[in-house]
Amino acid sequence: MPQSLPHLLELHLRTTLDGDPWMRHLMVGLAQARGQGMPLELVAAAATAAARAAGQELRPLTPSEAREKLALARFYLRTNIDADGRQLYRFFHEAITEHFREAGTELDGLADELFHELFSAVPGRWAALGPHWDLAAPYLLRHLVEHAVAVPGGSAVDQLFLDPEYLVRADHNSIWEAVHRTKTPTARRAGAAYRKAFGRGGLFGQDGSLETRRARLQQSLVTYRAAGLARHLQNEQAVLCTRWSTGLPEESLLHVISKDELGATVSALALGVVGRRLLAVFGGTDGSLQAWDITPSRAGAVLRYSSTLRTNKDAIAQMVIVDLEERVVVALVTDQNALRLHDLATGAIVAEAHLDGTGVSALTVVGTGDETSLAVGRVSGEISLIGLLGESFGRVLDTVEAGDAAITSLLGVKSADGSLAFHCVSPEPQGRGPKVLRNLNERPVTVSSEGPLQEVRIQPTNVRLPLFSLIAYHPGMYAVRGDGETVYVVTMPEDRGLALADIRYVDRFQLALTAHRDGNMRVWDLDVCPRFGHGQDHWDHAAILGTMRLGGSEFTLSAELASGEIKAWDLSTGAQEHELTDLGALSHAAAVAVGDASYVVTVTTENELDTWNVREDALESTIHLPDPATALAAVRHGDSVCAMVGGADGSIHVWDTTKESPSHVLAGAEGPVTQLVAGDIGGESLLISVHNERRVCLWSVVDSTLRQSITLDRIGAIAMQGGRLFAAEQSSDDDQVRIWDLATASLVGSVPVAGPRVMTVSQVNGRPVLVAAVNEAEVQVWDAESGDPLGPPAPVPDQVHTIAPYENGVLIGSKAGYVTALAWAASASAPRPTRPAVHATHVLAWLPGELLCGDARADGWELHTVSEWEGGQPPSSSLVCARPITATTAELHDALVDILTPDGFEVVWLEAHWYEITKVNGVTDGGPWRFPAYSVHCHVEEGPEQ
Repeated sequence: MPQSLPHLLELHLRTTLDGDPWMRHLMVGLAQARGQGMPLELVAAAATAAARAAGQELRPLTPSEAREKLALARFYLRTNIDADGRQLYRFFHEAITEHFREAGTELDGLADELFHELFSAVPGRWAALGPHWDLAAPYLLRHLVEHAVAVPGGSAVDQLFLDPEYLVRADHNSIWEAVHRTKTPTARRAGAAYRKAFGRGGLFGQDGSLETRRARLQQSLVTYRAAGLARHLQNEQAVLCTRWSTGLPEESLLHVISKDELGATVSALALGVVGRRLLAVFGGTDGSLQAWDITPSRAGAVLRYSSTLRTNKDAIAQMVIVDLEERVVVALVTDQNALRLHDLATGAIVAEAHLDGTGVSALTVVGTGDETSLAVGRVSGEISLIGLLGESFGRVLDTVEAGDAAITSLLGVKSADGSLAFHCVSPEPQGRGPKVLRNLNERPVTVSSEGPLQEVRIQPTNVRLPLFSLIAYHPGMYAVRGDGETVYVVTMPEDRGLALADIRYVDRFQLALTAHRDGNMRVWDLDVCPRFGHGQDHWDHAAILGTMRLGGSEFTLSAELASGEIKAWDLSTGAQEHELTDLGALSHAAAVAVGDASYVVTVTTENELDTWNVREDALESTIHLPDPATALAAVRHGDSVCAMVGGADGSIHVWDTTKESPSHVLAGAEGPVTQLVAGDIGGESLLISVHNERRVCLWSVVDSTLRQSITLDRIGAIAMQGGRLFAAEQSSDDDQVRIWDLATASLVGSVPVAGPRVMTVSQVNGRPVLVAAVNEAEVQVWDAESGDPLGPPAPVPDQVHTIAPYENGVLIGSKAGYVTALAWAASASAPRPTRPAVHATHVLAWLPGELLCGDARADGWELHTVSEWEGGQPPSSSLVCARPITATTAELHDALVDILTPDGFEVVWLEAHWYEITKVNGVTDGGPWRFPAYSVHCHVEEGPEQ
């Protein structure tokens, strides 16, 4: 007698299950259904996947055949109707589902086969332009990512996250649950962009229109340096698109391990990897050693092991991770000069010795393979090479004199001729925080914390500007990641400066590990870290100062006035080029170019007019203003800078910044000066001033004459664009904005818009347009003459604080410190991609050297480009992998990552197939011969077509 429902089904369908080659595969495939069940064509695809995983060479099962076979088991099924009217199938009881799912676990590779069969069911999956997700079964939009998660290695999840249109249309909760499983750098960027764009369950994540979701994700992808993916979402109707944007570094924060969780004071740390698990290792002042699993997960970092306290309790002073051929070890030195090696996987002691000489104050690894050794920096200023392998372990091999000062950080770099050179850091004067030397992408960098926000800055040793600025805290609170969301922990004001740091590339992750003086450890994913703009709270806003062209490049300058910070950005790329910090609290700032030099003119809260050379980071002049400034503008005056300072009495003082007194005064207008804009129009220096927010005046800077004066309801913006002068007037009833031509005092047009908070006037194709902030984080463009909106609203990262026009778009400064460059769509040079973001770029094929030339030593894997393979041409890469023909897909995948990543290819997945050799040297006897090959599917983020 059957003891359970599965046994009853087995007994009832015994003849069919055992006699029909498809029936058991159909049951196993149906058991993989999620939610309310699978539509018929996907049940057939799942059965085909089960058959292939079982090693059976069967043709694909058709939906009609699947329907007939399901009818035999209809007693055990339940059906439902999907949103598009398709019938869904599933087992009526969980026990039956689990029975056949358990049978599926015995099929090696079922999850992989199932995912690719389901993915292939999307219309257009293999078409030139990629999948048509608008035609996909609703089941796939709800559950395909769940099937991807079941595939080992993360490649399936990456394929979906590298398809922006899928992210826009797929079920939000399913995507949210899979973000932490992304693997390749660009897929992780897409995950961070998705998380930032839609949140855990906000408006855009659930109910936003398709176009709104698409625009929001596109903007976020650009912020997180995935511009290539963003182009797949390009809206042909859009007038403005995001060119680049800064973001919050806290989105790259993977984990925070608190001092309470550690239970020890950390005195040394390092990053490593065992298998596929990323580890953060901490040494304590009590001699303890802890390893935490920091592999991205929703659960957070997990303690893997903690060593038993040693009886002598020597503090662990220095630590590095060393990859040896037989194992990965933690090499540490205590404050008593004891050297120990611990197995990274278990924490067990492998070897120990005592180092002779003065105290060790820095530690690094030099060499590779059989030549690996340790370099220790000492408090006496010496550098000693210490043996690490065999009989040389713990012995001093060589000593280099590096000065008299203690070495606090050390990095060994091999030069082109093979010689070893060292970068050293000594204690900073005046009690500054530590500076740590590390290697980042074969480039020596320093890690330190600076500024009032104590941001962690990673910058090249020979460059002042940071590559990364990491900050997820303020004096009174800090951010942690919980369930994929950013959660803020409120504290009393604390010192969160840097104490220790490490940087390491581990398993396709470029990670940074930082210890802070608040006792917390932070793990950062540098691959998803966006450009950092200004302060992260709503008190210090980002203001746009304008643009200038220098040395063939165009720059924009942004300012955070409260903290006295100015940054210059390359307008084309968004790369930060210069910065001025510690300028004091500012009330106003303006930018101007004079020849090849760029200047920022500021007014401090102490009422000092300062002129700064941006490129040289130098203060060139200071003028003590007699009266408080209410507005500021600056223009070029010969070889110097001319500053216009507005006052509360309506007068405008024009200062040559090299002199102590104003050259002249513009007077005659009443009311406090609230806005100033200066520039050259037709070779003449002109100034627009706004008085009491109602009266707008046009002045000649050269002869101090008033050219034009208009009184309006309320002036929202003034601008000089395309050789024209504009003012935007908000009507008294606040339901429209009128645009005026100041040169002729004529009305250009009216735009029906209610209560815009921030606005500017610009020109597109010679026509004036109004650009204004609408809703919470969007800007809209209107034709100033007709009043018609142009395209949909353009999303921006945060509530708009300032808008400034430039030749090819507008610049946005936000209340949370973001800086965003929006470009007119017509001027955007990058077209929408014509093929999927992930596509076959190479073919990896087994070369049977023994068959072709009679020499087994010539056996190996050859890497071809797709064009070489299809054209029958010899590979440009020759033998690239010496692994045997039996190498697993995962092993070959790892080898290809090492080979192709330096050329800009992100290897996503390998598609297995066979190829045949029909004859050798014209002889067909014994042939044809079949050999394995893989199509290598990669993502290439930027650059020309490969």
